[in-house]
Amino acid sequence: MVAATVLAIGAIRSIRWRALIYAIPLPITLVLVTTATRVDGSQLLGVLLLNVFVAVVALLHARAGWHILLADAAGVAVYAGLAWPIAALAPVPFVPTLTAVLLLWLLGQAILRRCDRADGHGMAAPTAASPDVLAKIATVAGSSLLVVAVGRLINGLAVTFPYAGVLVVIETRQHLGAFARQFATNSIALVAFFIAYWALQDRDRLLALGSAWLAFVTVAAILHLARKPSIRTQLPANSRNGG
Repeated sequence: MVAATVLAIGAIRSIRWRALIYAIPLPITLVLVTTATRVDGSQLLGVLLLNVFVAVVALLHARAGWHILLADAAGVAVYAGLAWPIAALAPVPFVPTLTAVLLLWLLGQAILRRCDRADGHGMAAPTAASPDVLAKIATVAGSSLLVVAVGRLINGLAVTFPYAGVLVVIETRQHLGAFARQFATNSIALVAFFIAYWALQDRDRLLALGSAWLAFVTVAAILHLARKPSIRTQLPANSRNGG
């Protein structure tokens, strides 16, 4: 699944679609189907921390000039460092956490709109050529094992830990700022997924899962229909990202 996510993102030019693919809740779906995990506020905080992870990597790589691998490792460290104490508090109350997350999302959207107006609509520069697929898959496999090991330390938040994210940020390293902004917007679809599941999980888990996916698809579709693509969210025709 991790390999498929990363390779799909590497093959798609649109930053908007890359961010949407990264937000698709396949990992948490598998967890909910195969384990007795219950949704509480931890998963909502996990969505928030996913945004922190991408933002940290983008800030360190694009703004501070860190090598992408060092920025990636720093993002993982920040995520794990914040998630570990939060996981110790589980179960986290859902409704108060949801209220806080929604307020933060609205605040973040207002800030991002101001940043977009300030930045204008510049075209992203072409990126370096991709390495071959076998090398990329090998990198995915090694990184996934490392992140799974770290994920065991953070219990409930592991279901939203960026397993694919450690490779996705490398794949999108030339456009991390735009990717982070798009993913921040798409995150509300993940929040909708968890709201729907939480509301029905005590009634029927299969019904809850179906409703969660319907909520995610509906919100994601509304977001993409409401926001017209701009030059900023489309890669040049001759660009390719490295993994």
